[in-house]
Amino acid sequence: MMRKLKIEEGFSLVEVVIVIVILGIISVVAIPRVSNFISQSKINATMNEMKILKKAIIGDPSYTVNGVPIDRGFKGDVGQSPAKLEDLVTNDGSYPAWNRWTKTGWNGPYINDNGSGDYLRDAWGTEYQLTSNSIRSAGPNKVFGDDDDIVVNY
Repeated sequence: MMRKLKIEEGFSLVEVVIVIVILGIISVVAIPRVSNFISQSKINATMNEMKILKKAIIGDPSYTVNGVPIDRGFKGDVGQSPAKLEDLVTNDGSYPAWNRWTKTGWNGPYINDNGSGDYLRDAWGTEYQLTSNSIRSAGPNKVFGDDDDIVVNY
């Protein structure tokens, strides 16, 4: 009676180790690139949101009717900068109501908010700082007052 030899199929230990080493090299190269891409995406998202907030505060002078600006923003309607970003969404009574004859007073909301308050925080979850002439993000390190802060003046 003749015995059939059973041929074992599979990978050798050397082949598995080689594949693991190659995957390790690829990950060492790829992870920093992906990390930089994510960081730059968060910076861009924060800058875009800050530009939207700026437009809500000062309006868009390019929107005119017969040469008169129609998108005056919070500052153009109320006559001052908001004390806090929440003032762009709701008027808690701190500002006079809109007067359609004089075209002055709070005429918001100036930005759309779905109730989440996302517009109050940058891409890293830190709340924006609002001054009388700028909006400031702490940037990637979440610390205000250093080199990675993102500032939009208005």
